[in-house]
Amino acid sequence: MSSDAFRFVTIRPPQHVAGANAPTPVVDLGEQTPSPLTASLRKLRPTGTRGDLLAVAAKFRSSGGFASSLASLDKTLSSFVAKVQTLGAAAFWTDAQRAFPELFSTTPSAYVATPPYTQSVSRVTDSLLVAAMVACVSPNVRLLLGRAARALWLIRRMAQQDEISWRDFNAAPLALAAGIFPLPVAGVDVKAQQKVQSDANAAALAARRKRLAQLASSLAASRRAIDELLKSLTRADSKSATSVASNASAAAASSKQPGIALPDAN
Repeated sequence: MSSDAFRFVTIRPPQHVAGANAPTPVVDLGEQTPSPLTASLRKLRPTGTRGDLLAVAAKFRSSGGFASSLASLDKTLSSFVAKVQTLGAAAFWTDAQRAFPELFSTTPSAYVATPPYTQSVSRVTDSLLVAAMVACVSPNVRLLLGRAARALWLIRRMAQQDEISWRDFNAAPLALAAGIFPLPVAGVDVKAQQKVQSDANAAALAARRKRLAQLASSLAASRRAIDELLKSLTRADSKSATSVASNASAAAASSKQPGIALPDAN
C-alpha cells in the first residue's frame, strides 16, 4: 500500500466510530450496511491466508465494479466531486450547499435516501478497500477515490445539517471497514519463529547462568586466597612478636652482671 497516497487512511478498530458526531471528524466508510465484498473479506479474514484475501480483491479490481475514474461513477456525482475541489475555505459550507441543488436538482436529505447514493457509497467504499490491498492501483486512482469518498461524506453531513469546515473536509482521515486489516502475514510460519525465538532465549539464559556461576566461583576462589593470605600474615605477625619478646628477655637477662654485696658501714 502506498504510504504517500494513503497517508490519511486509518484502519478502523472493531469498536464503533461515531462518524459525524465524533469530536474529531472521521470519514467512516464502514457505517453503512456491509457490501458483499466487505462481508466476504470479513468472513475470510480469520482463517484465510493473505493470498486468499488478495485474490478476492484482485478479482474485484478486474471487474466492472471497481471505480477507476470519475467517468465510472454516477455522472452527477462526478460533477459534484470536481466542483467541491474548486471551493475555497472562506465560504466552503455555504458554497457546497449552493452547488448541490444546482447539480442534483434535489436536496441532500432526499438524495441520501435514493439508490444512486447508496450504490455510489458502496462502490467507492469497495474500490478504496481494494486499492488499499492491491499494489497495482495507481496513485491517481487512489486520490480520485479519496476525493469521491469525501464528497459522499459531505453530502451526508449536508443532509444532517452538520456543518464542516474546508480544513476538516480535507484533513479528516478515511476509516476503512473493520474486520479486514491488518492482512495476514505472507509466507511466515509463526510457530516456527516462536520456537526459534524460544530456543534463542533459552540459550541466552543458559549462557548467562553459566557466566554467573563462573563469576561466583572466581569470587569464591579470590575470597579463599585472601583468607589464606590473612591467616599467613597473622601467623607471621604472631611468630615475629614471640621472637621479639624472647630476644628482649634474653637481652634483659644478659645485662645483669654477678657482683659482691658489701655490708653497710654502720
